[in-house]
Amino acid sequence: MIEDIFQKVKNMNLSTIITQGYINGLEENNAMLQPILGMHDEYGFKRLDNVICTAQNYGIKLIIYLVNNWEAFGGMDQYVTWINQKLNMQLKHDDFYINAFAKIIFMNYIYFMISRINTCNGIADKDDPAILAWQLANELWGQSDHTGKSVLAWADDISMASIENEGFLCEECKKWMYDCSQGTNSAEMAKLPNIDYLTVHYINKPIEISKNVKKPHIIEEFGDKNDKIGKYKGQNILMRII
Repeated sequence: MIEDIFQKVKNMNLSTIITQGYINGLEENNAMLQPILGMHDEYGFKRLDNVICTAQNYGIKLIIYLVNNWEAFGGMDQYVTWINQKLNMQLKHDDFYINAFAKIIFMNYIYFMISRINTCNGIADKDDPAILAWQLANELWGQSDHTGKSVLAWADDISMASIENEGFLCEECKKWMYDCSQGTNSAEMAKLPNIDYLTVHYINKPIEISKNVKKPHIIEEFGDKNDKIGKYKGQNILMRII
């Protein structure tokens, strides 16, 4: 199956794909990476090793993200659940960004991931040429803080390469993408010294930010289907251009 996927990527003349570097607290497709807080499943990591080595064999670069805003595969909420169980607390989703213990256990996972030696090529993941970049998280949303400062401070504490934040802004604007209602300010995040490049799901304004800070910008999650009442019109145009 892995070979088939990378062959399709190669046939499409794509050079880079994104994959996840976490499966927390539950099993997906007979694999998990961190079933219990601080415990790392070797079988699951060997399967990730195979993905990395196969990517190298096909000349494809990987961007690996390390946690998800959403519940799928045990995202930020799984860390919050672990803390609540361990410390008898009642944290909620956005406490992932501000709770000191949450930061520590997530940074521990990052350190384990990037320091681990790949079992099929003997290279530490942080040095593996098949890995183009690391993304700390997919789609950062901190809706309890409409200043964007909580997510920004978290990103500054933990940043290592990029954070996939969709291009949300904090401006006097009625559009939900730019009114800070999602608790993420891409303009300020772009200025962080340890963020090497930017990502976006919504084009236009974030591209201007990229130019201002002189950092590359990767446009993600665009497709050729217009099945959500025009929601992806801009992305569709981009797809046709590409």
